[in-house]
Amino acid sequence: MRSLLLFILNHLYGLTFVFIQGVSIYLIYHNNTYTSSVLMDFSNEMAGQWYEKKMQVYQYFNLKKENEQLALLNAELLNKSYYAFKILSAKEYLVKDTIIQQEYSFINADVINSTFNNQKNYITLNVGRNMGIQRDMAVITNNGIVGSIKDVSEHYSTVITLLHRDFLVNGMLKDGSCGPLSWNGESRKILEMNDVPLHAKIKIGDTVYTSHFSHIFPQMIPIGTVEHFERKQKNSFYTVKVRIFTDFNSIKHVYVVRHIYKKELDSLQKKSFE
Repeated sequence: MRSLLLFILNHLYGLTFVFIQGVSIYLIYHNNTYTSSVLMDFSNEMAGQWYEKKMQVYQYFNLKKENEQLALLNAELLNKSYYAFKILSAKEYLVKDTIIQQEYSFINADVINSTFNNQKNYITLNVGRNMGIQRDMAVITNNGIVGSIKDVSEHYSTVITLLHRDFLVNGMLKDGSCGPLSWNGESRKILEMNDVPLHAKIKIGDTVYTSHFSHIFPQMIPIGTVEHFERKQKNSFYTVKVRIFTDFNSIKHVYVVRHIYKKELDSLQKKSFE
């Protein structure tokens, strides 16, 4: 104790200077929006670089598993390509031509850091504004949905995941019935789908998808399967337990979804609702 007091007395001026500097930075950060934004970007960049280095070491020792995942993805894509189909007749065929327009584009990204044991969980990606990433873009995997972009710096971005108490996504059952999906903070595998109408045709094991009411996620992206459903006392709706497909313990690769016409849609809706 005596040694500690002597140390403080001998370095009193230096410690006072550090304390004042800390208070000054805190006040600047919390009272200046521009400075706060710059410091947040700098913090995200530094944290992103550290997570990226850490992930590079991890990936080096897991190349075999990563290659197996990529091979499975390639196989899935080939199964959907024209290589997997055969022309039955070169003389007779029927063509139903439809005018289509691309509405979404997909950006490949690696997960360089993640949390899944908290009440508000996030993942960090190795893509940022340099790749066109913006706040509120959807994030998915080969198996299902992950979440949406929260903060973005030049080269990195963070994602608010399904395992976050404040995250909400609109789900759709097999019969077209819809309801909001959220996490209650308990099991990392189960979400709750609320406000499902009583006329809905629900079956255990049915797949739950993203609905047409979501302007972030494309429609019909799988979310999970129906685990259980019930009508709570004096409630005019069903509550559905959904077991999600995404495994946040092992997630490594994701796709950021860009809604090409989102800006136009948001502008129109804002004008209409004013």
